[in-house]
Amino acid sequence: MTGRDEMDIKRILKTKEALDNIRNFIDKQQLTNSDTPKKSTVPNEDKKGIR
Repeated sequence: MTGRDEMDIKRILKTKEALDNIRNFIDKQQLTNSDTPKKSTVPNEDKKGIR
C-alpha cells in the first residue's frame, strides 16, 4: 500500500465519520420534532368547516 492509498483511506474514513454525524443529528431532530404537533402548511386549513 502506498502513501497515497493511506491518505485516500483516511479521507474516506473522515467523510464516513462526517456523514454519520449528520445522520445522527437528523435522527435527533426528527425525534424532537415528532414530540411537537405539526402545524398545517396550507393557510387556513385548520379553520375549514368552522363558519
